[in-house]
Amino acid sequence: MKKISSTIKTLISLIVVSAIVFASFVAYGLLEILYPNAMLNLKKEFLYMGSEIALIEYDRQTDVSSLEALLRSPKTVFNNSMILVSSEHPITDTLVFDNVSEYMETDLYFDKHMHVAFSELSVYISDNFGEKLYVTSAFRTQEEQQMLYNENGPDVAQKPGESEHQTGLAVDVAVKGFGGSSFLKTDVGKYVNLYSWKFGFIIRYPDGKESITKISYEPWHIRYVGEPHAEYISKNRITLEEYLDSLNHDVLYTYNTISSYAVTKVKEGNDIITPKEYTTCVISPDNCGNYIVTFELP
Repeated sequence: MKKISSTIKTLISLIVVSAIVFASFVAYGLLEILYPNAMLNLKKEFLYMGSEIALIEYDRQTDVSSLEALLRSPKTVFNNSMILVSSEHPITDTLVFDNVSEYMETDLYFDKHMHVAFSELSVYISDNFGEKLYVTSAFRTQEEQQMLYNENGPDVAQKPGESEHQTGLAVDVAVKGFGGSSFLKTDVGKYVNLYSWKFGFIIRYPDGKESITKISYEPWHIRYVGEPHAEYISKNRITLEEYLDSLNHDVLYTYNTISSYAVTKVKEGNDIITPKEYTTCVISPDNCGNYIVTFELP
């Protein structure tokens, strides 16, 4: 009888544990459906806890160069990847967006420096999720942005000159049947929000940062900034505004966990501190009166 009683107790314990596990899975699934934003934020905190990246001053040999000299170098690429566009920093006449080209024989246009990065992200999504990553909105002209603003108003569209879509560096993405806020309910949406930094993209308007960006959370809107900036911004859970503000003028930085890059912010007209040795240099205006200069190190 004691043996039978012990067996029954074991079965009851297994049933209880199984019920708890089942209930936990059901509860988790319901939370994912009902509160996708909150669940994603928890995942981010868990995923990146302890892996925040720090800016540290570059401590190896340096040189000094002018912007003009760097621009003449065959190792230099000039692009708009670090431009800040917002209601406080609208597009000015001095910014030139002549690098926009058609994407894969569609009627969509991207900044050409974003082409390769987005193609790689799109291929990864297709290979690993069996889904096509659709682009619902890409580059817009001033006239197109004006029309969108007139038709939808400020609750849906930014004023002309204040939209990142006018740079060609931002795209709205979706998968079949899931666009806009519902994008986050998909595995692809979750991946893009957690890992698109691996391809040089950030979630430009993250949840909880509305007081800084002045725009509500848009999990479908990704913005190309390139490496190492995308990784730094994403792992530190900050915005592009906060990142640019964290860079002091005329200081050459590297990163504690991304030692293959160095970056500096310099005012227009100032000389630029450069690493003694570097393989490539990317120069971008930030639309705040500065240039962000990024060096890839050997």
